[in-house]
Amino acid sequence: MSSSTVGKKKRKRIAFNQSRVRTFIRCSKAYDFKYDYPVREMGKQGELHPRKLSEGLRKGGWMHKLMQAYWLETAGIGDGWAVLHEELSEKWEKSMFDEERELYADLPTECSRLMRAYLRYYKSDDEFFKIVRLPKGQPAVEFIIEVPLREYGLGPHVFKGQIDLMVRDLEIGGLWVRDAKWVKTIPGPDERMMSPQNIMYVWALRKLGHDVRGFIYDYGRTKSPSEPYILQNGSVTLRKNIDTDVYSYLKAIRKAHGKKWKSFAKTVYKEKLLDLKARETLWFRRERIPVDGPRLEIGFQEYIQACKNIVNRGGALRNYLYNCKWNCDFHEPCVAEFQGLDISRLMKTNYRVEKERYGIEETID
Repeated sequence: MSSSTVGKKKRKRIAFNQSRVRTFIRCSKAYDFKYDYPVREMGKQGELHPRKLSEGLRKGGWMHKLMQAYWLETAGIGDGWAVLHEELSEKWEKSMFDEERELYADLPTECSRLMRAYLRYYKSDDEFFKIVRLPKGQPAVEFIIEVPLREYGLGPHVFKGQIDLMVRDLEIGGLWVRDAKWVKTIPGPDERMMSPQNIMYVWALRKLGHDVRGFIYDYGRTKSPSEPYILQNGSVTLRKNIDTDVYSYLKAIRKAHGKKWKSFAKTVYKEKLLDLKARETLWFRRERIPVDGPRLEIGFQEYIQACKNIVNRGGALRNYLYNCKWNCDFHEPCVAEFQGLDISRLMKTNYRVEKERYGIEETID
């Protein structure tokens, strides 16, 4: 062994990403299950994840891939989102068991509907944004950023993240991170303003020399618009609070009135269609969040403190809340373990170890 390696040992350099820090802040016991349990109890490196993903997570993952393909297509790379969707659909049909198809409903059709609705709403704005090219010429789509944290008292550890898209705003100037968010309900302004994601991503990109002004969220609701029902008299309901969109309502008009649907749309249903058009922000909404001032400094310092708490953590503590049952991947083993039960079989049956996001093992001082 050379003298240069004496006194060094193999240990883990943590890549602090949004998921890791968010999990720890919410509940250190959930963090223990996700990041520590695989090594301690299963002898495996990686992150623990449920074998069965929720419908929302599976749909979100599918849509994320379609958005990546669309942005790359916009930059002149790849075959486009429609081709990828066909490939994903074929794999879905071949790999899903019958009970899984029932659980996830018609996921390919639903994701195609969401993507086409997204393009109808947002595509006209594309001319106001230009996808940035990174130093080596590749488009700023799905790229990894890494910033050392040594100067903040975190030794060899790093902040690491994946940027979905970075664009130049041709109207107001500067670079902006754009992120498509598929959600059940579009969140309020406080949730966007206080999100550590936009704070840390903007901080990291600026450290890397990019003139980033802030975040642009392209929200889309994952809930399907309600299908307007047809009344006994053959007309489409005009109920004010029906949770639907313009395109679903037009489809119902065509179904109800056949070849004369355009005439009915311009007369009987004109007011209703105008109302639904005005309410499109219930389904899609773009929100711009400049990142500057006190909240950037406060958010950054709180994030760094959370990283330090992870490095220096002691025993895991449960933070049981009313929403744990439906908002935590580890609710079942957490409750079972709290009762003194052996959870090893449960963990092997219902969970799998996946490669850790940005995880790095290397020789460090």
